[in-house]
Amino acid sequence: MALTRRRFLLGAGAGIVAAAGASAVGAQTGRGRRLLHTAGLLDGNDRSIPRADLSVDAGRLRNGQRYLITRTGHTAQPALAVACLHGRNNDERFAFDTIGLPASAAAAGLDIVVASLASSPGSYWHRRTSGEDPMAALIDELVPLMDARSQHGPRAVMGWSMGGYGALLAAEEHPGVFANVVAASPAVWRRAADTAPGAFDGPDDFRAHDVLGGAARLTQPLPVRVRIDCGADDPFVSTSKELLSAIPDVQGGIRPGFHDAAYWRTLVPDQLRFLTTGT
Repeated sequence: MALTRRRFLLGAGAGIVAAAGASAVGAQTGRGRRLLHTAGLLDGNDRSIPRADLSVDAGRLRNGQRYLITRTGHTAQPALAVACLHGRNNDERFAFDTIGLPASAAAAGLDIVVASLASSPGSYWHRRTSGEDPMAALIDELVPLMDARSQHGPRAVMGWSMGGYGALLAAEEHPGVFANVVAASPAVWRRAADTAPGAFDGPDDFRAHDVLGGAARLTQPLPVRVRIDCGADDPFVSTSKELLSAIPDVQGGIRPGFHDAAYWRTLVPDQLRFLTTGT
């Protein structure tokens, strides 16, 4: 049968109607909205990164891991130092180039130290059977660099997705090192069987580094201020809600958004306020 202009237009119109119907149905569920978002049919909020003239130092730690560090102000007083942990398949530039944490702090007139380091794409910020140990690099090597730049001011650890998990893990496993922890959409699972491929070296490794099961360690023996944020359409929203319920006096919460940098950028002003003013 020949394809006439009329049949073509009728077919195109039917396709549009079908797509619109699928979008309407999909938008009623979290999984549907995530699929539409992945397909580029549904966007969330975003926030532009402000311009800032910052001097950023780059280097390598003893084991070769790359790091970046900057101070956003010039006061003579000790400053807050924030260690930033990136997500899966990102690197040390994520907090600087994609989230724009230092630029946002500078634009807000804040004097803080921001530091970040690179781990392997799926390290999940703990010692692995490969010999990689990004947590040791954070605690033993990056923290002293931060202290020198901040004049030994208070410390915080902050992360996104895999890095959000790592930030909580760092606070749980190293009480007293960080006074504040901020986790954006932390990649946290209830069971080893549910984890992303390669995130852990097996069920025993998962149990040894289970931040959901270890949430009580955030209050004992030394309490730490915690903020957890997660998008309503994030695949980790259910475990984020569990963390929000399990940690006393936790701040943050669930707001509209997906598991992406656009959503995480919208959180930055509130997260900086939490880190610098206690609210």
